[in-house]
Amino acid sequence: MFFLNILIITVSELTKEFGYRQNETTVKWLNQNNIETHKMGRDLAVYRWQIDLKLNELSVEKLQRIYPTKWMDIYKKLQTDSEMIEAISTIYSYQERNNSIPQFVKSRKK
Repeated sequence: MFFLNILIITVSELTKEFGYRQNETTVKWLNQNNIETHKMGRDLAVYRWQIDLKLNELSVEKLQRIYPTKWMDIYKKLQTDSEMIEAISTIYSYQERNNSIPQFVKSRKK
């Protein structure tokens, strides 16, 4: 069963984690990646799982470009979080056609 980690992280904390100097840069990245912010006192916050998922999606997209037929095998070896593997597998489902190279189809809309 996929269990969502509902922990939150403030934009200020995320800015430090990303190595940015200004919170505005982090907010811009969040907006570009369709991650909703929530007001928490004087700061904004996001759900930690959304950040983790987006970072994994970006890694997967790079793996797909470099290793189009083996990306999932490589990802499973690199990622130790079984719930994240399940989430990525759901988002990026793939099918084999006639025992040929798998065709990758993103199962959600951008």
